[in-house]
Amino acid sequence: MVALRSSRKSWGFEQWHSFAEPAFLAFTIAALIAGSIAWLTGTTTFANACWISGTVVAIGPAAWWVVAALRRGRVGVDVIAVLSLVGTLLIGEFVAGALIAVMLATGRTLDAAATR
Repeated sequence: MVALRSSRKSWGFEQWHSFAEPAFLAFTIAALIAGSIAWLTGTTTFANACWISGTVVAIGPAAWWVVAALRRGRVGVDVIAVLSLVGTLLIGEFVAGALIAVMLATGRTLDAAATR
């Protein structure tokens, strides 16, 4: 019996990484803009939901980067980003969290583009 191989390549780390960073940036920017538009139109509950979603989405990757750096024996500025993101949620400054998320995503995307 001959096993047939698929001609399609499976997604490896590099393919996923090159997709995830621009998607992360696009989502955080969209959350910030949608929240800003909602706030300008007077729907503050929806605005807060948009900003919270942008912040929460950023906490996962930022925490992952902190753990990865700690495993290599380094502590970077990502620790400050995680603390800031969590802090903005705890004190209710949702737009600040969304801005930090955009800054974090922009920095990661630029860093990835520079290393390619």
